[in-house]
Amino acid sequence: MVKYDNKYSKFDSTYNLHGYYKYAEDILNGDVVACEPIIRVCERFEDRFDDDRMYFDEKDVDKRIELIYLMKHSTGEFAHKNFKLLDWQQFAIANIFGWKWKSTGYRVTKDAFLFMTRKNGKTTLAAAIAIASVLGDKEMGAECYCVANI
Repeated sequence: MVKYDNKYSKFDSTYNLHGYYKYAEDILNGDVVACEPIIRVCERFEDRFDDDRMYFDEKDVDKRIELIYLMKHSTGEFAHKNFKLLDWQQFAIANIFGWKWKSTGYRVTKDAFLFMTRKNGKTTLAAAIAIASVLGDKEMGAECYCVANI
């Protein structure tokens, strides 16, 4: 297991930015019930820390989580409140943006597929990831595609 410190947002002292570590740990310890594919993703997350070809850019992940926190929900019971990512959402962000090749500094993950059941904030999360990607990648002409099925 990776040892981590809780790091709280500079905007909200109750919001743990390192929920992605906790999520993987809780899944692997059996504290959170998960299906086999999710368990494998958490194992891969932990195993990558031992891979000499890549590194985890915690600073970049935290920057993107903080950027998403600054966004506001627009409808529903959370309207006008900051977008606080749940641990599993932080884990998805960490896997998409955190792992980088040592040789180039480029992200290991170029494509991501997130499968979510209805009423779990797909649109809001997809929009937040798209904005974090386009603003955070420092790439001219950056593109982000979102696809949904009804």
